[in-house]
Amino acid sequence: MSHLHSYEKFLASWRARHEPGAMRMLTIFYWRTMVCVAALLFVVTLIWGSWEMQASLSTLDKLKAPQKKQTPILSRKDVDDTVSLFQKKEARYTFLQTNASSTPDPSR
Repeated sequence: MSHLHSYEKFLASWRARHEPGAMRMLTIFYWRTMVCVAALLFVVTLIWGSWEMQASLSTLDKLKAPQKKQTPILSRKDVDDTVSLFQKKEARYTFLQTNASSTPDPSR
C-alpha cells in the first residue's frame, strides 16, 4: 500500500513540478535514483572485474602447466640452410659493391 501511495505522491509532484515542495520530492527521488545506479554500477564492475581476473588466472595456469613433449620448431639443417643463404647474399652484395657497373649520367 505504501508503494502505491509513494507512486501517487510522485505523480502528483511531477504534475506540480513548479512548486517548491514538489520539487523537493523530485530531487530526493532523483538523488536516490543516482545513488542506486552508482551502487549497481559498482557491483557490476566488481563482478566483471573478478570474472576477468579469473579468466586471466586460468590462462596463466594453462601456460604454467607442463607441456607435452614438443617437437623442435627448427632443425639444424634449416638453420644451416638459412645461414648459407645469408652468406650468399652477403657475398653477392660485396661483389656488387666492389664491381659497380658504370652507368652513364642521364642528365648530361
